[in-house]
Amino acid sequence: MEIVQGHPLCFRAHYASFAATEEPVGCIDFPAPWNPRADGYQSPAGRSSGSGAAIGAYSWLDIAIGSDRSGSGRRPGHWNGRFAMHPTHGSLPHGGYIPSFPRFDCPTFFGRDLDQCKHFAYHCSKRTTILYPIDYINLIQNNDQVAIVDKFVVDLEKSMGVLHEKISFEKVWKNCPPSEAQGLSLYFDAFRADYEERFKKEPYVSPPVRWQWYVIKTQVFRAWFKRQVMKQRDCDTVVIIPIEEISPRYRDELPK
Repeated sequence: MEIVQGHPLCFRAHYASFAATEEPVGCIDFPAPWNPRADGYQSPAGRSSGSGAAIGAYSWLDIAIGSDRSGSGRRPGHWNGRFAMHPTHGSLPHGGYIPSFPRFDCPTFFGRDLDQCKHFAYHCSKRTTILYPIDYINLIQNNDQVAIVDKFVVDLEKSMGVLHEKISFEKVWKNCPPSEAQGLSLYFDAFRADYEERFKKEPYVSPPVRWQWYVIKTQVFRAWFKRQVMKQRDCDTVVIIPIEEISPRYRDELPK
């Protein structure tokens, strides 16, 4: 028996073959687990039938781990009389996971006590972070609006149990740019400013090339933002970004 973070790992349960939904009559190479409920001859459902039957049969077992796609994890919980938890897709780590249909595959787990399920999910989930991007907040000149944003951040901290972190996207880009940036600024401001100062016009780029550059730049920036700012592999990140500054704007005014 292996001990991981103070919890004993007991045994490994069988999936259905090909990690797909499978009833007992469809099991060929090995028999299906036995559902302990009712007369003992009911279907355990599948694909995570082993995990569902185990949590239904053994009172000393707190949590059983399985997988789910379109109900093949939730059904064993239903049929074996226990709770089956299907987390949001991508919210739990899935290293070593046996894939069936990656777009829908999701680690799931079974329990008999909702408090234990909550405890297990908390320790398996990514840590939560709150980012306060000063690049955007500093654009807001309305002090009352900034005060409301700051109050919202305090409420969010209390609700989520974490403190916010101030961040500058510009500084992160400067310190850890993607290789494609080749040391250029975030918006290529320096090059455009130098060119316009020298030639008194913007640098020309043909429309097809502009479109290609735009697509590639967007992909590069998205990948960089997910990796360096959101840190998606390690965190569930909340970024506080105001839409725009609030000030009197009459209906007969042209948009700025």
